[in-house]
Amino acid sequence: MAARRSTFLPHLLRHWYWALAVGLTLVIWLVIALAMRPMRDSGGSYGSSPYGLTTALENRTLDLLFQLRDARHNEMRERGPKEPITIIEVDEAAIKASNIRLQKWPREWYARLIDRAREGGAKVIGLDLYLSEEGGLSAEDKAADQAMADSIYNTENMVIVQKLEAGGIPAIYPLPMFADNATAVGFADLPHDSDSAVRSTMLVRQRPGEEQPQFSFGSAVAQLYTGEELKPDGESSFRLGDRVLPLRTDGTLQLDFRARTPSFRIVSAKDILFNADAQLPDDLFRDRIVFIGATNNDAPDLFFTPYYEPMSLARVFDRKLPNVPARMPGVEIHATSTATILFGQTLVRPAYVWRIALVLLALGLAAFPVFWLRAFLAFACVGLIGAGLLVVGAWAFDAHGLLLPLASSWVALAIFAPTGFALRYAHERAIREEKEAERAQVMDIFSRCVSTEVAEELWTKRDQVALGGESRVVTIIFTDIRG
Repeated sequence: MAARRSTFLPHLLRHWYWALAVGLTLVIWLVIALAMRPMRDSGGSYGSSPYGLTTALENRTLDLLFQLRDARHNEMRERGPKEPITIIEVDEAAIKASNIRLQKWPREWYARLIDRAREGGAKVIGLDLYLSEEGGLSAEDKAADQAMADSIYNTENMVIVQKLEAGGIPAIYPLPMFADNATAVGFADLPHDSDSAVRSTMLVRQRPGEEQPQFSFGSAVAQLYTGEELKPDGESSFRLGDRVLPLRTDGTLQLDFRARTPSFRIVSAKDILFNADAQLPDDLFRDRIVFIGATNNDAPDLFFTPYYEPMSLARVFDRKLPNVPARMPGVEIHATSTATILFGQTLVRPAYVWRIALVLLALGLAAFPVFWLRAFLAFACVGLIGAGLLVVGAWAFDAHGLLLPLASSWVALAIFAPTGFALRYAHERAIREEKEAERAQVMDIFSRCVSTEVAEELWTKRDQVALGGESRVVTIIFTDIRG
């Protein structure tokens, strides 16, 4: 039994090699497919792992696609400035000009920003500022609060923000004097991925027992701009007018970032509040969406995004990319949310079945070089397949807004190549050992009858030697030569 067991594996490698090769390919594909399967978190949602164990890798690949698109297609950077969105930013210049830190800014100043945008013809104004408490107890503070309330009331399409309760932290609601005067109140909460980056946005939240849905800040602004209502369109999408917005597995909308910050037309609050000589273009606010919010270096809502830190591959296509990482202000992310809802193509990942099918296709392409070609050439082919996946993935992302499972495919190739070569090496070794054993046996037999040199030549030309003999027709002549 011991001898039989010891020869079972070599026999399997010699005679069932291709079955093992197919089986190995399918096993690796199955492992990756299970790793890609969406996973629910403790709360029952897919928020933490919408793409299974590969979520973090797929997110980083998405960052790469954004940066490659930005580096290779400069025209994509111009989308934001050309769209009807303007951001009035409370930046470092405005804070320095005011000589007052952001937390102490009087609400009267925000009221003046709202008034300027309204008088400039803004169609919708969104204020990214929590108004959950009074500005102060003094008469001056109360007057500033009233000025803010009046500005909100006088603006036809005005959206202010609230914060949802989360993680034991209570919700933050604007005071009635502000909320009652606003056209809409939207929540400013932004979902974070496992690396604390923001890549998506919620559109709406409606819990069981709630009569009316709660809309996000960006979606509330978009609805007022179009005059259309955001409605469910099946289980995994929403509709706003003619636009269908596909949702991710976790129920959020994938943001289509326009560019690095700043990605929209901006104007500093300094030029409105503290610079009487500033000449603002007539079309800066007219018929546009105007967001107002803080963008200074110590603003309370600066977020990591796909453009936070330029990647090396993106620098190959654009040497002018900045070296300093930059977080994006929350007000700009809300503007990006509104722009994603209203303009351009929406980003979507194929269904789970199609994603795992694409991984299987990548493994199938790699199987030929791994199991047929020489090792060096095979490794080069696998590398080319990985690069080809990136080229196809970048094209699908740029042209059609499709997010292919690049990271999952690369992981599959990284596992498949060495294991496939190991199987191939084991197969070739089993064949070689079988031939060596056969040679030793034949040489042992021949060496008893002929010299070692003859036996070696017989083994070398074994395919040409017929040891069993062969039939020939011959003529034999007998002659008596004595007479």
